[in-house]
Amino acid sequence: MNKITHAKVIITLMVILIVVSLSGCQTPEDNTIKIGFIGPLTGPVSAIGIPTLESIELSIDQINENGGIKGRRLQLIVEDGACNPKLALTAANKLIYDNNVSVIINGVCSSSMLAMAPLTEENKVILISPIAASPDITNAGDYVFRLSSSSVYFAKQAAKLANILGYKKIGVIYENNAYTIGMRDEFERSLNALDGEVIVSEIYESTDQDIRTQIIKVAAKEPDAILVVPLSAPKAVLIATQIKELGIDLPILGGETYDLNYVLKNGGSAVDGIKYASYGRSDNDKDFMYYKSSFKAKYGKEIEDDTFGANAYDTATIIAEAMQLCEENTDCIRDYLYSVKDWKGASGKISIDENGDVLREFMFYELKNGKRNIIG
Repeated sequence: MNKITHAKVIITLMVILIVVSLSGCQTPEDNTIKIGFIGPLTGPVSAIGIPTLESIELSIDQINENGGIKGRRLQLIVEDGACNPKLALTAANKLIYDNNVSVIINGVCSSSMLAMAPLTEENKVILISPIAASPDITNAGDYVFRLSSSSVYFAKQAAKLANILGYKKIGVIYENNAYTIGMRDEFERSLNALDGEVIVSEIYESTDQDIRTQIIKVAAKEPDAILVVPLSAPKAVLIATQIKELGIDLPILGGETYDLNYVLKNGGSAVDGIKYASYGRSDNDKDFMYYKSSFKAKYGKEIEDDTFGANAYDTATIIAEAMQLCEENTDCIRDYLYSVKDWKGASGKISIDENGDVLREFMFYELKNGKRNIIG
């Protein structure tokens, strides 16, 4: 063998050794499946966004502890959307083009989800939310899903409850947000169809801490009851407390925010007697109790937004189940999600319709002495 040939052999062997060496030095992230999360981790809606993220992380940790997706770990890449559509869209671009995610979980806000939907649809990326409830999401795209019922359904149930209780003239106090505005509007339409009417509406900003002016204006019209539609549990408690402080003795109907554990723990006597419609499940349901105990074991605290949190936990779990079959094939994940029927999770029984909307059973509740009581 001449020197030139010998040198070529040595170089070839060195290249092979380098390639083998590099392939053996892959980081754990090289074999992960990436999922994006965009939600309000700062700002007034972070009280919902943070426990939503924690519940998703809990589910993903449990999935990874049980072998991940065909031996591959799930990696959650987190972006703060601050419930701001422009920030959410910027974050979605980053997750899609820089991180190559196949799924984005929109933590909370409908406005953010609607801003992202054209981008995710164009790139065939699954966009799913545990909480977003704007009716416009129904037609947002073929790769768009949610595990929260549309505000249309919540509003119809609230109007039905008002009618059952004999309340014909309703005053509404609601937050300036796409979800709460949509619920107020649909509530009025549904109430009108039941021969009732909204006689006064007052809006407030998410940053407002004094809602007394709006409360006084609504009470002055002497409605049969007041419907309160806040976005967060702290605001739900704040408004109920200020109504009581003002000495206003009118029945209160609530949005589903009053179903959250935070309200039970912090509302005291101010929330006693509030009635609302929410998902049909028992606090003693074994899947719900497992979720709550697992959350406490991981974070050392009770989950306060337990209804929304259970939705978030189930969202990550359903996505993981789809990925067990599909891995990152988003057409396959999409088809799997459309096939979900009577799936039982921490948040109750779930089916997904042809629009990507969730179908759930609703029940009526009353808050009394720190407990939710089913009234119908």
